[in-house]
Amino acid sequence: LELRQHVLEKDVDNAIQIMLESFIQSQKHQVAEELRKRFSRYVAKAATPADRLITMLEKMFKAKYEQMRMARRGGSVTMEEVSISMSDLIRRIEQEDQPDLNLAEAERILASQRFRMTFRAENDQIFRAL
Repeated sequence: LELRQHVLEKDVDNAIQIMLESFIQSQKHQVAEELRKRFSRYVAKAATPADRLITMLEKMFKAKYEQMRMARRGGSVTMEEVSISMSDLIRRIEQEDQPDLNLAEAERILASQRFRMTFRAENDQIFRAL
């Protein structure tokens, strides 16, 4: 929150993001996901490319974890076993309709300290740093 004598565009974008996210979180999961897709261009403006990439990776890890757990029929899966391939991440970035989150920006983010606090990259795989 910043106090100024005038309002900037990023202030309005941030207010829209907060309002939309608050409304979306009050909905059931399936409806919320559909609303996030429909309003992604409004929500995405206020979030930085690094925030969006980290969120994208978190969702990919969660989906992969659930996929592995179901494949083991409820068996135990640890997050240490879950990995995302770089090619899957690249494919996902290319599918996203966000012009400021491209491969060059993603490479910069993957080399950042913020990324290394949560994830680690080995060879062609990304793991959660535990």
